[in-house]
Amino acid sequence: MNKALVTIGVFALIIGILLTALPFVYIPSHTTQAYQIPKSEVIVDGWTPIAAVAPATSMAKGIELTAGDSLNIQVNATAGKGINFYVNSGVTGLVYPYSGTATELTYQNVTTLNKDWTVPVSSQYSFVFNSTNLFSYKDVSLLVTKQWSDTAYREVTQNVQLLPFQIFYLGLGLAFSGLAILVYANIKRKQSA
Repeated sequence: MNKALVTIGVFALIIGILLTALPFVYIPSHTTQAYQIPKSEVIVDGWTPIAAVAPATSMAKGIELTAGDSLNIQVNATAGKGINFYVNSGVTGLVYPYSGTATELTYQNVTTLNKDWTVPVSSQYSFVFNSTNLFSYKDVSLLVTKQWSDTAYREVTQNVQLLPFQIFYLGLGLAFSGLAILVYANIKRKQSA
């Protein structure tokens, strides 16, 4: 009986010590990690006059856009040439380029605009300027940039715990139990001798 108690006590003590120490051991772990790469593409840069527009009170630039496209729209007008700026959807060949079935954005009397915008519906869009002041296409600059993110992957090496930290408490309890069994077995041996 005494040998069995000593064996159980030693086994519990060794396992307890190991379980107490192993949560503090870190090993390298290789994982694949996804990350986003921001991308952009200029889809409208400046104006191509449709007709003689110097001086003019209206001009437009059109482009096909898809619902969900994320755009950055930058407009700069010459100082003192405040303009009205509109983004129209539903533009067709008959009314192009000045109107559409819906006005999506409207800014009145602006000289500078920097707007992030998500396209609500797939359609042909026109970017329209007009003003009560005389201006030419050279007085207004337009830059529309489409923005998105691509997903890329990279291999990452991280040091991770061999065992979770909660195992430390289990190991501590097991080590003390093994020690108590050994003390009990030693007392039992002395009493029987």
